[in-house]
Amino acid sequence: MYRLLLTTLFALIAAVSADAQSIDSLIMRLAQQNSEGAYVDVDEDRSVAMLIRGIEAQEKESSVVGYRLVIFFNNDQSARENAERTFSEFCEKYPDINAYLVYENPYFKVSVGDCLTMEEALILNRRISADYPKAFPRNEEIKLSDLQNVRVIEEVIESDSLMVMQPQLPAVANEEQP
Repeated sequence: MYRLLLTTLFALIAAVSADAQSIDSLIMRLAQQNSEGAYVDVDEDRSVAMLIRGIEAQEKESSVVGYRLVIFFNNDQSARENAERTFSEFCEKYPDINAYLVYENPYFKVSVGDCLTMEEALILNRRISADYPKAFPRNEEIKLSDLQNVRVIEEVIESDSLMVMQPQLPAVANEEQP
């Protein structure tokens, strides 16, 4: 009996969790009575519940809204092969810029860069415009882990310049002060 109950519960959780947005909504669905008046009473350990809610919060907070340049966007029959070719060519030409090959139904898309502002995206667009003249910026969710992997671009782009200010430390006198 116990084995049957566990198997039924796991099957129900698997079916419901595909639609569930969080553990709380799953618990609410399980607690609803069916046509026969049966329901599931979920008694979860407090420490497990806190751990799950912490993971859910971490997933929600682990990205920011930023910009990426879309250099390929197509849905014809050869879109996948063209997207893969564009992706590999970009990675060879610009190894210092992150690139992403994504399928967003029904389009294959190659987007590049991890820009927090539109200005950064426009500067990046000027940098790659000779090779990708049709590139355009687009709002996207950028994972914080992607931002941590961004490499510093050291070249100056035409008239745009990026200055890195280094703090000037006061000179230390080797002579003794009276």
